[in-house]
Amino acid sequence: MKAKQSLILAIIFALTLTYSACDNGDGGDGSGGSGSEGEPNTVATPTATPPAGNYSGTQNVTLSTTAGASIFYTLNGDDPTASSTPYSGAINISAATTLKAIAVKDGMIDSGILTAAYTITPVSCTVTFNSNGGSSVSQITGLSGGNTISKPTDPTKSGYDCLFDGWYKEEWLSTPWNFASDTVTASITLYAKWKPYAIGDTGPGGGIIFYRSEAGFTMTGGSEAYYLEAAPADMETKLAWATEIQSNNTMSTGTAIGTGRNNTAYILAFDPAAPAALACKNYNNNGKTDWFLPSGDELNELCINKNIFGNLDYGYYWSSSQGGLSNNAMAHYFFNDSRSSVSKTNTNSVRAVRAF
Repeated sequence: MKAKQSLILAIIFALTLTYSACDNGDGGDGSGGSGSEGEPNTVATPTATPPAGNYSGTQNVTLSTTAGASIFYTLNGDDPTASSTPYSGAINISAATTLKAIAVKDGMIDSGILTAAYTITPVSCTVTFNSNGGSSVSQITGLSGGNTISKPTDPTKSGYDCLFDGWYKEEWLSTPWNFASDTVTASITLYAKWKPYAIGDTGPGGGIIFYRSEAGFTMTGGSEAYYLEAAPADMETKLAWATEIQSNNTMSTGTAIGTGRNNTAYILAFDPAAPAALACKNYNNNGKTDWFLPSGDELNELCINKNIFGNLDYGYYWSSSQGGLSNNAMAHYFFNDSRSSVSKTNTNSVRAVRAF
């Protein structure tokens, strides 16, 4: 009896050992990710950024996988191998493409194959320019998404805030549009920003801003202006105010800011060849032809800001304001900022100005 019991216990012990050996023999849970003891691990299947999908413009796709592994890919739908194109940087996809990639590393099992299908459906975009009170700027239509646009001609505007300061992405003018790098991905509106000119800025006529008034000033004739701009240089030679001494004292000229342009017209109506006034009337710079001989007060503002120029003469300059006598006109001595009534046949420096 005892012999039978010992035999049964021996059989049970043997079966227990056999079961334990079977249970530990496959090394894991069947995932294959880390492998059995002594077997190699598997490289992670590559991932793509951005992922597969439909896009409106060109995509630059990057791939990633297990550290130290090499990635190989195809773009023609074929399964990749270690002999396919090696991945070294972003892959440019600009048309419908199926990207496939595999990763390999010495001592590890090759990864599974990534399959990522991309479609590019161009979007027709329109860029609208809101000039915020400035001149009209034409839309740009029929744009493909993902492209930059060329900068249009700057708009123009009248008033005190009339210096164009760029195109912005929002109505509140926070973020400027960069025409070199910003791309259009949908229909958008860009907004013009304006600011005032500062004393010393270059004006629309290519001259120097020497006077400004936020409230504006009225030109003789009723037009409104906010700035006075002086030509960048004097006339080439010193000029007389009149062709000859005039005994007639009926010519009406003013001295106030805003009267210079009308003064110039008065002078030439009375003396069509008056050298100083005619030179200013005929002056043309940066496409602007509305220059004139400044009035006494306008010339005084030029003298006050003479240091911003660097090329003004420190002698006498003609104004368009007649002096106290019929044969005299008002000149300004820039050396000591004084005004004098001098003979109209004297030759003095002349600097043309314009108002806007």
